Amino acid sequence: MGNCRNLILFIAVAMGNLVTDSWFYTFPDADVSITNSGGIRQNINQGSIKLLTIVGLLPFENSIYELNLTGSELIDCIDNYLIGGMTTIGRYTLSDRTPIYSDSTYSVLTTDYLYSADPDFSIYDQEPNNTSVNYRQPLIDWIKSMNTSGQNPLNIFLDNTPRR
Repeated sequence: MGNCRNLILFIAVAMGNLVTDSWFYTFPDADVSITNSGGIRQNINQGSIKLLTIVGLLPFENSIYELNLTGSELIDCIDNYLIGGMTTIGRYTLSDRTPIYSDSTYSVLTTDYLYSADPDFSIYDQEPNNTSVNYRQPLIDWIKSMNTSGQNPLNIFLDNTPRR
């Protein structure tokens, strides 16, 4: 499937960014992606990346839900989560540095697990779109699309920038 030059720790900023950013590969019209660090369970070791690596990394049978949230609802929901497509450092902005406006509506990706575990999600969007896509599938597809190898390892595509 792919190749990794150096160990990527499951607790590293780059790993959370890798998972949340990969969802945009499958859902390019989404604005923000949100997951929890507890859903990421192992490192990606140096060498060949196999399907079993990704299943161990993201071991649950979670589906991706797509929600429509206003900017103020989104800000209420993001505490303590890993986020893609935006940053909370300094101020709330999308990855292109566009401010999050409280009255604008945003397409937000999260897992069915977080949707059911966080009451804010279900209060703000009572009818989310269950995409029926397993939360690991976008990562698998994205890694395959990058054609990683020993000369083109996954590590060169990682974003180590903190977003919280």
